[in-house]
Amino acid sequence: MKKFLKINILIVLVLFFVGCENKDEKNELKVQEDIIKSVFVVKPILKNENQKRVFNAKASSNYQTKLSFKVQGNLNYFKMQIGDEVKKGELIASLDSKPYELKVSQIKYVLSEARASLQNAKSTYERTKKLYINQNASVSDIDNARAIFNATKAKVENIS
Repeated sequence: MKKFLKINILIVLVLFFVGCENKDEKNELKVQEDIIKSVFVVKPILKNENQKRVFNAKASSNYQTKLSFKVQGNLNYFKMQIGDEVKKGELIASLDSKPYELKVSQIKYVLSEARASLQNAKSTYERTKKLYINQNASVSDIDNARAIFNATKAKVENIS
C-alpha cells in the first residue's frame, strides 16, 4: 500500500512540474516572430533596349475633390479646374433639379386630390349629421361619415 502511495505521489509531482512552463518565453518568441518579416524584391532588367515590358496597374490622380450632396442626382454645372480659387458662398457644382421638380408637382397633385376628398368627406359628414338630428340617418351612418372624414383629414395632414 505504501509502495502504491509513493508511486502515485511521484506521478503527481512529475505531472505537476511537466505542466509548468514559462509563458513569458513563449510570448517573447511569438513577438519576435511577428516582427521579423521577409521581403523579396526583384528589379526588372531589360535584356535589350528594343524589348518592352507591360505592367498592369491602376493609376489615380493625387488631385481629387470629393463632393457630396444631401440628395442624389446628376451634375448639370461644374466648371472648376485644378488651381481655381474658391470663395465662400461661390457655386461650385449643382445638380439637375428636373427630377425633384417632377416629384414636387406629383406631391402637389396628390395634396390637391386629398384636399378635395377632405372637402367631400366634410360635406358628407355635415349632411349625415343633419339627417341624424332629424332622425333620418342611423348611428352607423353618422359613425361611418365621421370615420371617413377623420381618416381623410389625417391623410391631408400627413401629406402637407
